[in-house]
Amino acid sequence: MIRIYVTRLARNGTQAKQRALASIHARKLLLWAIGEQGMDPADYPLSYTEKGKPYLANTDIEISITHSGQWVACALSDAPVGIDLERIREVSEGVWRKVLAQSPDEPMGDAHEAIRRWTCYEASLKRLGYQSPLPVGVNFQTIRAIPGYLLTVCGEGTVEAIRFVSDYAITSE
Repeated sequence: MIRIYVTRLARNGTQAKQRALASIHARKLLLWAIGEQGMDPADYPLSYTEKGKPYLANTDIEISITHSGQWVACALSDAPVGIDLERIREVSEGVWRKVLAQSPDEPMGDAHEAIRRWTCYEASLKRLGYQSPLPVGVNFQTIRAIPGYLLTVCGEGTVEAIRFVSDYAITSE
C-alpha cells in the first residue's frame, strides 16, 4: 500500500526562495498526511538517517518526500518507498550517457524518456537512502498526474491513492 499526497504552492519570489519554501512545505504536507492516517504527528517526529534519508520515529510507516518547481509530494507506505517528481525537460547528452543510458551505445532518448529514467533513479535512491544500482524486484510506477511533470514511486506495493491537497490545508497552524 502506497499513498501519495500532492500540493501546489503559489509562486513566491526567486527560484532559491521557492525551493526553500517547497522544502518546508514538503515537511508540512508529510505531517498533514500523517494526521490523515489518524495519527498525531507530534507522536511521530521526523528524523533523518546519517545519510539524510527522512523517517518517522516510533512507527513502521515508511516515507519519502519530493518537490519540483511549485509542486510538493510525499509518499507513505508499509514498506520502503521512494518518490521523485521532475518537470519534463531535455537533459544533456552527458547526463544521458553517465546516468540514464542502459548501455554505452544506446541512442539518447526524448525528454519524456530521460525524465522517466531520472525519476526512477532518484526514487530508487530515496527508497534506499543511498546510491546503488537500480534494485531488482521492486515496482516502479511513473504517473502523469501533473501536466508537464512525471512522478515516479519506487516500492514494493502499488499506489493505492493519490490525493491532491489544497494549500490552505497544510499552511494553517
